[in-house]
Amino acid sequence: MKQKCIFLLLLTSLFAQAQLNFKFDFKTPAGVPIFTTPTYTYPDISNVTVIGVDLSNYICEGQDVVIRNLSSGTYTSATIDNNTLWDGKWGVWGTPPGSIPHWTVTSNVFDDQLWNTGVNAQTVTIPNIAPVGNMYMNSGNDPNYAYHHLLVAPLLSSHYHGVYNSNAGCSRVLILKIKVKKAPDCLVPSLSLCEGELVTNASLGLENGVTISNWSPFDPRVTAPTESTNFTYTLSNGTCTYNCSLNLKVLKPEKEFLSNTTICYEDLPFLSPTGVYDSWTVNSGVTSITVNGNSVFDFDSGFMNTTYFNADEKFTLNQSGTFIVGVTYSFFNNVNVSCTKYYTITITSPIKINLPSLFTFCNNYQMICGPTAPSGYIYNYQWIGPNPATMTSTVLSVDSCFTPSEEGNYFLTVTNQYGCKVKHLFKVSTGIPIPVLNDISICKNDPMPTISIAGQGYLAPEYAIKWYVNGVLVQNSGETLFMTPASGSVVKVEISKTGCHSVSKTITVTISCCEPTAVAFVENIQGSKTYSTKYGPMDIPTVCLPDVYVDGSFSQNENGYFVELAEFDLASWSDVTVFYSGWVPGGITAPSHMDVNNLLGSSVSLVAGKVYRFRLAVGPNWHSTDVFFVPIYCKIILGDNGDDQDVSTKTKQLITENNIEELILSNANLYPNPTKDWVDVNFSKLLTGNYFIFTTEGKLVAKNEFSDMNNLKIDFSNYNKGIYLIQFVVGNQKITKQIIKE
Repeated sequence: MKQKCIFLLLLTSLFAQAQLNFKFDFKTPAGVPIFTTPTYTYPDISNVTVIGVDLSNYICEGQDVVIRNLSSGTYTSATIDNNTLWDGKWGVWGTPPGSIPHWTVTSNVFDDQLWNTGVNAQTVTIPNIAPVGNMYMNSGNDPNYAYHHLLVAPLLSSHYHGVYNSNAGCSRVLILKIKVKKAPDCLVPSLSLCEGELVTNASLGLENGVTISNWSPFDPRVTAPTESTNFTYTLSNGTCTYNCSLNLKVLKPEKEFLSNTTICYEDLPFLSPTGVYDSWTVNSGVTSITVNGNSVFDFDSGFMNTTYFNADEKFTLNQSGTFIVGVTYSFFNNVNVSCTKYYTITITSPIKINLPSLFTFCNNYQMICGPTAPSGYIYNYQWIGPNPATMTSTVLSVDSCFTPSEEGNYFLTVTNQYGCKVKHLFKVSTGIPIPVLNDISICKNDPMPTISIAGQGYLAPEYAIKWYVNGVLVQNSGETLFMTPASGSVVKVEISKTGCHSVSKTITVTISCCEPTAVAFVENIQGSKTYSTKYGPMDIPTVCLPDVYVDGSFSQNENGYFVELAEFDLASWSDVTVFYSGWVPGGITAPSHMDVNNLLGSSVSLVAGKVYRFRLAVGPNWHSTDVFFVPIYCKIILGDNGDDQDVSTKTKQLITENNIEELILSNANLYPNPTKDWVDVNFSKLLTGNYFIFTTEGKLVAKNEFSDMNNLKIDFSNYNKGIYLIQFVVGNQKITKQIIKE
C-alpha cells in the first residue's frame, strides 16, 4: 500500500545524502538506439526533478519508444535494484509553479511494476495531443514539436514514493520531459451527420497542411454513409502520421414521412402515409416542408398551406409533374439538430384516350387509332374485342391503330412505361344503335329528370339529333332536351348520320300524385242496382254469394293497409254493424283478391240483399276509399262434370284454353295512354267477355260486353281527368289495366 510522507529537504542535500543516480536510455521499437543528452532541471519547487529528453530526430507523436531504466543508488536503507517497483504516468504540470507541485495524471502507463535496471524495458506510446497547461515546462512554442511529460517514481521508503493522482503532496517525482516531432491531432473522435451528408475536412477540424488517407471501410467524404459506422483514417503533416478513429452517427428519423416514388395521374390524389404530426416520435419529428423550394409547412410559425394538406394533415399532390419535396426532421435528443431530406415524387402525365364510345360504320369498317404518347413516354396498346371464331373477347391487336371486322363491344387499353393504365370501352355498329331512353314517371312537385342520350356516343357533328314533343319539332341539335315536357307528353328523339338509316326512340312522361293512395274495387260483379240514399240515387254492384272479393292491388305508395267491413244504411248514411276494423298485421302493400268473408268471423255470414261497405285505407299518411256491394243468390246450373257453378261468374272450359286466354289478356295493348278521348284495346285473337271501368275510389262508372272482337274502342271523352281502372273478364280469366284521362 502506498503511503504519503512529510519530508521537506533541499533537493541538493537529498541527492548528496541519498547517492541516487537516475539514468534512462531510449530505443526505437526496432532496437535502434536513440542518442540524446538528457538535461537535468531542478525547478525552484521542492520534490521535483525534471530530465529533459530530446527524441525529436527519431520519434513522432503516436509512435512507440522503448525506455530502459538504468537508475541506481541508495537512500538510507532503500536501494534501487531489480526488485524495486515503479510507477509511470502521463501527467500535466500545473501553472503557476509553487512550493508544492501541482500536476494531474492524464493516463496510466504502468503501475507498481518491475522496471529492472538495465534488464526490463517499458514500451511507451507517445500521446498525439500535448496536454494544455504545460507552458512552464515547454521551452519555446515551435508548432513542429511537442512536449509530453512522463511522471515516474520508485516505490522507496521515503521521498520517492510512487506517483499519485492530482496533487503529489510531498512525495518526490521524476518528470521525463520528452520532446518529439508534432503529429497531426485527432480533434474529432465522434460526429453526427444527416443522412446523405458527406464528411468534410472542416467537420473533422483538419489543420492547415494536414492530409487524410487510408479511410476504412470507405471514405465518407466521397460516399455518404447510410448507417452509423466506425471509421479509421490516417493524418499526415508531412513529417509525422497518426492513425485516428471516428465514430460516425447517421441521423435518421424514426418514422420517415415520405419516400421517392412515381405515381400514376389516374391514381391521384397522392397522399402521404400519415399526417404530418403523426410522424412525430419521442426522438424526431417533421418541422418544415418545402415543395420545389417553396415553403408549405413550418412548425415554428404554425404555417400550413392547405393546397398541399388535406383535413387529416396528410401531404397531398393533385397534378402531374416532378416535385422535389424537402422534409426537415428535428432530432430532439441531439440538442435539436435538424436534417433536411429531399424526396422526388413524380406524377405521370395523364393518358388521354379521346375516342368516342360509339363508331357507326354503315358502309365499310374504318381504322381507329389510339392516342400518341407525349415526349418522354412510351405507350403500349391492346385492342380487345369479339373473336368471330370463338365468340369470345380476345386481344386482336397491339398496334397503335386497329381496324375492326365486325360489330360488338371493344376495349382499348393504353399502358405507359410506369405501369399506368387507362381503358376505353367503345361500340362498333354497322347501323345507328337505338338510344337508351326510358319512360319518365315522377311525382307531382318533384323535379323533372334530365331527358338525355349523353354518354352513348352520339357526338356532333358525326350525328344529327332532333327532339320532338307530341309530334312537334322543338330542338334540332344536342344530346339533351332543354325544355320540360308536361305530364302525358310523348317525347321522341331522332338520330341520323350521313350514309346511315336514321333511328328514333319514343318515351312518355307521367306526373302522378305520389301520396299514399287507396284504390279498391269489387271483383266478380254480377251486375248493379240503383238504390236511394241520403244523397240521392246510387248504383251499387251486386255480387254472387259466397264469392265476394275486393281488389286493392292498385293502391300506391303505401307501407301498410287498413280494412273495415260494415253493414251500411244508405238512408242515414251510417254503419249498422261494424264486423271488422283494423290494420292488417305485417301488411305492407294492399293485395288483390281480398276475401270479404274472412273479416266476418266464424258465426257471421253475408246476408243476401243487404248493403255492405268495405273500407281500404293505406299509410303512412292516411288515405281511404269505400266501396259498396250487395250480395245476392245467383242461379245455379249443373256443370259438365256434375259440380255446381254460378252462371254469372263461371263457365266451364278446358284448362289449356284458360291459359291461352290469360296470356292474351296479359298482352292486351291500350293506346294512347294517357288519352283525351278514345282508347284502342287490341287483343291477339277474337275474344268474348265484359269490361268494367272504375275510379280509383272503387266506383263503377261503366260496364259493357263485347263479342268475337280483337279490337275495342272505349270512349273516355265524357270522363273527368284522372286515373281509371279497366277490368277485362273473359271466361274465368280477368286482368285490370290502368288508364290516364287528360
